[in-house]
Amino acid sequence: MKRDLKKELNRKKIVAAAYQLMTKKGIQKTSVKEVSELSGISFVTMYKYFENKEELAEAVSLRFFKENSQDLQAIAEDDSLDFLLKLQRLGMKAKQIRQTLSPEINDEFMRSFSESKAVQAYAKEWNSKFWQLMIKSGRESGVINSGVSDEVIGLFANMFTQYVSTHVNDPKLMPQFEKLFMYGISGNQ
Repeated sequence: MKRDLKKELNRKKIVAAAYQLMTKKGIQKTSVKEVSELSGISFVTMYKYFENKEELAEAVSLRFFKENSQDLQAIAEDDSLDFLLKLQRLGMKAKQIRQTLSPEINDEFMRSFSESKAVQAYAKEWNSKFWQLMIKSGRESGVINSGVSDEVIGLFANMFTQYVSTHVNDPKLMPQFEKLFMYGISGNQ
């Protein structure tokens, strides 16, 4: 048992060091040697935990996604907020998350998310639960009042937000996209 615990602690040290470096310098500009030095785990030993830098970057990307999705989930689960306030807070939190990384590093992480089966599997499950909560809140508040099924609204919301978060770089356009999003889920014709 002690050996398994040590292995898990070493893995966490490596991921923590890589996370610190990759979120500041970027995935490409972070070397495995730097991760080794910061984590205190030898370069050779690191390869027992991660076969290559891409596998390590995937672990960092998954951690980044999980940490930030937990913050978004907390907003969606907050019953003291009405639907529109939840959307407003989600928008502010999403902006805050985007600002934690430079545009170049954000692009690297977005590519890593899209290439990672682990991140995609986690994101698919998380998105489903997240949008179920949001749609329920929207229907209870009367903002979402269309006859469109929750499943289709969830698919639309997920597709729309993924596209905007990965393809819209001009902050001046965001209010217009927010209006379009609300128009799409509210059921206005």
